[in-house]
Amino acid sequence: MARIRTIKPEFWTSEQVVECSMNARLLFIGLWNFCDDNGVHPYATKTIKMEIFPGDEIKLSTVENWIGELIKYKLLRTYHIEDKRYLQVTGWHHQKIDKPNPKHPIPIVFDDDSTNGQRAFDDQSPAEGKGRESKGKDVLYASPDGEPNALSDFEIFWKEYPNHTSKKAACAEWRKHKSKPPIETIMSALNKQKRAKEQLRQTGQFVSEWPDPQRWIKNDRWDDEIIATETKQPTPQARSSPYVKCESCGAEVLKDDFIIDGGKKRCPKCPVSQERAREQLSKIINGIGKTIESAAEVRQ
Repeated sequence: MARIRTIKPEFWTSEQVVECSMNARLLFIGLWNFCDDNGVHPYATKTIKMEIFPGDEIKLSTVENWIGELIKYKLLRTYHIEDKRYLQVTGWHHQKIDKPNPKHPIPIVFDDDSTNGQRAFDDQSPAEGKGRESKGKDVLYASPDGEPNALSDFEIFWKEYPNHTSKKAACAEWRKHKSKPPIETIMSALNKQKRAKEQLRQTGQFVSEWPDPQRWIKNDRWDDEIIATETKQPTPQARSSPYVKCESCGAEVLKDDFIIDGGKKRCPKCPVSQERAREQLSKIINGIGKTIESAAEVRQ
């Protein structure tokens, strides 16, 4: 829903503002009316055009260029949450709003990954006087639940936590837990635990189920000690050679072709083997001859 916003006199002489084209400045002011109470608007060029310039024949590419000017001179910044892109007015604290009701989440990291040196056009201006919507406190860069970064931090955690059960209870526990470390520390611990469980699974060891997220948050499970597991690689077995070495001449011969002679492995072409073969053949021939002679004597 469109809201009434205020413009400080310092706006018109701000160095950042005057760097932008006249139409970009008009878009900037018009955007305030349609931002939520954190100065956030979905990055939807067509929607912005229809809200601010409904009766003008302006190409979307032109509106996109004006938005680009405002981003270039740090009057707007962009961020993503769950694949959705947003714009935020950088100097939104000049708007004083009674009973703020933010609609969109704010991340801990913006697309430019830095807020250092990023000033709003009215950072050096005096405090705003009261207006039709200026009774309340300054609106912080906060999530819809009113706690700075609380919802966006939880959404980052929720997206990566493997067990998606009881989100409402987990979110309530997250908001209630005031002593939890920064989101970067929590996510680092969670990712280490996920890798450790995966290593156990790959080695065939027992892997416990992930607890429900509310219990994980309540019990400070980001402090759990990670026991490193070593993945043992199977020892490669040496491939057996199809050859054996002759114990007489040293020649290599296929296993199926070697001769066992006198308890030794010999190759068929080995001189020793050939001599042995001749001796055995001679014995066989002599034996056959004696058998024939014996048979002839019997017949006589």
